[in-house]
Amino acid sequence: MVEDIFKKYRNTIERFAGNFRLPPELIFGIMMTESSGSISAQRFEKNYKWLYKPEEFFQPTSWPLSLEITFQKTSLGLMQVMGPAIVTGKQIGRAHV
Repeated sequence: MVEDIFKKYRNTIERFAGNFRLPPELIFGIMMTESSGSISAQRFEKNYKWLYKPEEFFQPTSWPLSLEITFQKTSLGLMQVMGPAIVTGKQIGRAHV
């Protein structure tokens, strides 16, 4: 199973490892620890307190402020990146999604 997950993401892992000068084993280890290799993994972190300007990012006509706060307190994906990191990464044009 672990070998299958590594094969599935090998090219991506190696590309990002090279981009950031990290050992591929480190990226894979974090990925397996945080999400067990599940791209759809998500976890609500109720005690997370480093929100990034949620009042500026929610859309009053689309969703309530409480939903933006919930999003920012949820870790997502293979590496379990927190919501604010996704928001600020895209805002400054550095999201590697």
